[in-house]
Amino acid sequence: SISEEEFIKASRISGASTYQVIRGHVVSNAASSIITQLTLLIPGFLLAEAQLAFLGIGDSTVPSWGQLISAGRSDLSFAPWIVLAPGIVLFLTILAFNFLGDALLDALNPEAEAENE
Repeated sequence: SISEEEFIKASRISGASTYQVIRGHVVSNAASSIITQLTLLIPGFLLAEAQLAFLGIGDSTVPSWGQLISAGRSDLSFAPWIVLAPGIVLFLTILAFNFLGDALLDALNPEAEAENE
């Protein structure tokens, strides 16, 4: 949809090459959407992997937070920290990706934040 905008057509008419148009206009205007999608996809993949490992599906030789949580289920009544530690670390990792995405959006598009304030 960005490639059909008027400023892209104006850039082409002014003599910009395809590379210049893509680098200068398309990537810069699509960067916020791409970053938002990536910062939502990566935590989703982490959660999916942890869920599959919790259920015992996958390679049991590869350490995983899901395996740690699953292994600690039997000891939950007298040692809840065995389950809480990997669960909290998984939560903090997902939260860190969300904060990273917000910081990258602010760094790449500072005028959008100024409009919201």
